Amino acid sequence: MPHLHACDQLPQPAIQGHNATHTAQERCLQRILRQHHVSIVRNEDASVFKVPDYRADTVIDPGCLHFSSAYRNKGIVLDTSVRAPTASSYLTGKTNASNTDGYAAGVGEDAKVKHHTGTLTSSWAFVPFVQESYGRLGKQTRLFVKELAMHSALCSGGGKADVLCKAGVAKRQILIELSVSLARELAERVMALLGHSAD
Repeated sequence: MPHLHACDQLPQPAIQGHNATHTAQERCLQRILRQHHVSIVRNEDASVFKVPDYRADTVIDPGCLHFSSAYRNKGIVLDTSVRAPTASSYLTGKTNASNTDGYAAGVGEDAKVKHHTGTLTSSWAFVPFVQESYGRLGKQTRLFVKELAMHSALCSGGGKADVLCKAGVAKRQILIELSVSLARELAERVMALLGHSAD
């Protein structure tokens, strides 16, 4: 399943780069969660699954997103992925990444949901956190960011107008941080690939 690169067609540094990009975005998301008043964030946790051989990139314990209307009483399992819309698998068929905004992210989200269906108990919610290599977020990812921003704003307090303003600011900050992290990481991967080609 393609993520950032078609790994079978690239040299070893690029394959390592895919793993580094995934890890960079996973760590970026975990930093963002802590910055926005999510008190318990766990990394690479297998304990939340009811089936063997599954591991979550990021886990938010139940109740830690307490101001979220969608996730108030749920634990949340987030699975991070970066998808390249230029990969051949996203360019086939009548509807594809060349004519549909967010197509690669949507396919990525669907694949993640299918992979995790039936693996969690009812006290946990699964969120595929998918970002395209050009920065666009998947639909479910955008909804989660909106919930996180509102949770952050409500934690800060204030009247209704203040909270809405703070939520808008928090959302922009989250999107900027994700974009900057991805741009930096992809630049490093390009330089590593160019350096390998020059050898």
